Parts: sequence; structure tokens; C-alpha cells
Amino acid sequence: MNQNAEDTIIIIDTIAPTDGKQADRLIRSRGLKDTLVKTSEYSVSYIKENMTNFIKSMQAILSDSAEAAGEFQIDKVEINAQVTGEGKIGFAGTGVNLQGASGIKITLKKGPGV
Repeated sequence: MNQNAEDTIIIIDTIAPTDGKQADRLIRSRGLKDTLVKTSEYSVSYIKENMTNFIKSMQAILSDSAEAAGEFQIDKVEINAQVTGEGKIGFAGTGVNLQGASGIKITLKKGPGV
């Protein structure tokens, strides 16, 4: 991408080698024999759009939670999301091995009077 460094974000991901050859920008990961590390750059606006869509989806999912809580009030919700190598934001399934993974912790708290 031909953008300024301030306009991009780098995402580091592991991938399985396909034919034993290493394309440029791929390096062998330390401690993980059968994986390579790939770095990708995405525009901040692309990641921002994905984050906005993810948070809107979470708000839609949680919008009826107050009724479901009954006599209890939900004060805040913590969401642990992952960023994929393609810059998408979402949940990692339970079968995904996230050894050494990093993610985003989002805490949603109801505003005053809500």
C-alpha cells in the first residue's frame, strides 16, 4: 500500500507453509515449527469501519439483554475480540488455537439514564 505510516496498521498473523517456499515478508515463527509469520498492512479507515460494524452488531445483540436479566441490571459487558489477518474483527471460535494471540478487549457500559 502506498499510504503514510500514520494511515496504516500492521497485522501480524501466522499461516501454514504451502509449498515449503517462503514468499517475501514471511518469516519462520519462533517456537512454532509448522507455521510462518505474515505481516499485512491495512488502512486505519478499513479497520475503523470493521470495528464500527462489529460494535454495532454487538449493540444489536445486547439490546434486549436488559429484559433477559430480569430483576438484575447489566452494568457493563466485556467483549474479547480478535483481528484476523485480513483486518476483520470478530470472535474466535472455541476450536481455534490462539497460542500467543493478541486481541481487543472492548468494555461496554450503559450510559447515565439508560
